[in-house]
Amino acid sequence: MKQARNTKSTSKSSAVSTREKILNVAEELFAEHGINGVSMRQLTAAANVNLAAINYYFGTKETLLAEIFARRAGPIIEQRGKMLEECEEKPGKPPILEQVIEAFVRPALDSTQGPDGLKFMQLRARLSYERDQTIRDLFPRFFDPMTHRFIEFFQKILPHLSKAEVCWRFHFLLGAMIYSMANPGRIQTLSGGICNPGDWEENLKEMVPFLAAGFRAPPVIAAAPQSKSRKTKQG
Repeated sequence: MKQARNTKSTSKSSAVSTREKILNVAEELFAEHGINGVSMRQLTAAANVNLAAINYYFGTKETLLAEIFARRAGPIIEQRGKMLEECEEKPGKPPILEQVIEAFVRPALDSTQGPDGLKFMQLRARLSYERDQTIRDLFPRFFDPMTHRFIEFFQKILPHLSKAEVCWRFHFLLGAMIYSMANPGRIQTLSGGICNPGDWEENLKEMVPFLAAGFRAPPVIAAAPQSKSRKTKQG
């Protein structure tokens, strides 16, 4: 009986490790070549498993990619939710814009730490250029519910802005965040090495007040077309 239990336990452990191994190898290959640049044969060879194992655990490459996204995006979303709750309005203590911005940005920056984080950052960057709509839909599928909560929160604490203006400014927040995460080395060159986006605390110290100032700026007022004004004067 004891031997049977040990065998069952070992089998279960082996199954988990095989699944994790497939996920790890697939993430690395997809990050380097894109999902369409990796064949099932390459995947099975790199993971040292047979095709039946991949079919058993995931079925398709798309499902496999979704599982990779789920395990990496989950902690980011959870941390954002916890930090956003700490920003909720309390008696005598209104939410602070800088805290809400940091609640969105910090978890994303934290997620890029270590080899696994860098690998997922590379994967996200590559997938953003994919034309396959099924693949592109992974971003809204996992991130949008929480992201909409942040947009609603920004609307609440920035009543001078319309929803469109909040969304535009959030768009610029995403741009600053993603470029910092990618860390292509441009600012290091321009600054002579005194600025390093890889130092997340220094990055946040500079980025958060910059973004907050952008959110607090007054609404953009469209000016009358100059050409029309000139024609009126000339007439």
